[in-house]
Amino acid sequence: MNTSSVTYSGLPVDTNLLVLFVVGAVNRERIESFERTSSYTKEDYKLLLQFLANFKKLHTSPHVLAEVSNLADLCGGPPMNPDGAITIHPETALPGA
Repeated sequence: MNTSSVTYSGLPVDTNLLVLFVVGAVNRERIESFERTSSYTKEDYKLLLQFLANFKKLHTSPHVLAEVSNLADLCGGPPMNPDGAITIHPETALPGA
């Protein structure tokens, strides 16, 4: 069985990886300098995207989403995008989206 072509139905995603996903999706250049994701690299983000691409759905809970919102603090600190906007582009954030 070739596992590289297997797609699984769903994956529960917890806070830390979801924060990495959000920060990387908004601005990959900020991953290593952002307080909550500084222990990760852009390569870690790329690996996360490759892993997530194996799943049709991502599952989480309202509590995890609230925690991600607090930890990501997308509006605090220097802007993630030069114009200060917070934008996630699905075509670049998720492979095959």
